[in-house]
Amino acid sequence: MIRLLYIALILMLASSCTEYIDIDLDDSGESTLVVYGEITDEQTMHSIYLSKTLPYLSNETTPVVSDALVRIAWDNDTIVLGEDIEYAGTYNTPDNFMAVPDVEYTLLVDHVDINEDGEWESYSAVDKCKQVFFADSITVENEVEDSTLRVYLYADEPGDTKDFYCFRSTLKINAGYMNPEYIGEDYYWFVEENADEWFLFDDEMINGSHMERMPMQYVDYEYARPDGTFADTDTLIFRIANVSEAYGDFMSAAQTEAGIKVPMFSGPPANVPGNVSNGALGFFSVQSVSYAKNSMEVLRE
Repeated sequence: MIRLLYIALILMLASSCTEYIDIDLDDSGESTLVVYGEITDEQTMHSIYLSKTLPYLSNETTPVVSDALVRIAWDNDTIVLGEDIEYAGTYNTPDNFMAVPDVEYTLLVDHVDINEDGEWESYSAVDKCKQVFFADSITVENEVEDSTLRVYLYADEPGDTKDFYCFRSTLKINAGYMNPEYIGEDYYWFVEENADEWFLFDDEMINGSHMERMPMQYVDYEYARPDGTFADTDTLIFRIANVSEAYGDFMSAAQTEAGIKVPMFSGPPANVPGNVSNGALGFFSVQSVSYAKNSMEVLRE
């Protein structure tokens, strides 16, 4: 018998958000480990999230996995991630950790007993950091028909490797319009895209090409400002990540499962492919990232 289960994949950007994705599993009654985390070549704290699956009809809160031994290993080095004192099931690297391009990293999860049989279980996942390109610039244009922006990219894409990219956009909005006392001050709030809005593609059609005003993703700014306008200090931040093809497949499948099915009464969802061993769900991703910014002054009405 097949039962639909939900897992929560907690996706880190500057802050976190949660996406719920249907997974098709055997109805064995046993929980399955869910792993999600990204490390990048940015020098900052990175997080790995551990939780367990629950039956679809369960009213319980998704259980996190605490007291695990979580490590990241590469070359001849290994670091141990500490569990967050406020957020159980979240394991953090040191603040100064950063991945290095062209290096393969292994996530190791030990000292967990997901199926509660009294035996320790071990899990692992491997991904490689591939150098990303840097944009010359981006431009942003209003779409006449609705409250969306279109991002256009100007950059040279390297031709010596096959690459897969994940693009995300964030609106950095000056908070002065919400509270007059913040006008002129460095207070902002951020409108981030949901994971199902990230733009994913490989470089098969553009490998080694110059991208001149290449149309990228649409960005919905309906919730940025109530009047639909922008201030001179508002900024669109465009994140470019070189990711593995396996991660691209994972996110594409996750977006499909999270979206509207066509036709409406399609068959049961397929498993979202991950890279974690021993039957676990989820993905450990290693990414090289770069950013481009564009002032929203040009769109001010």
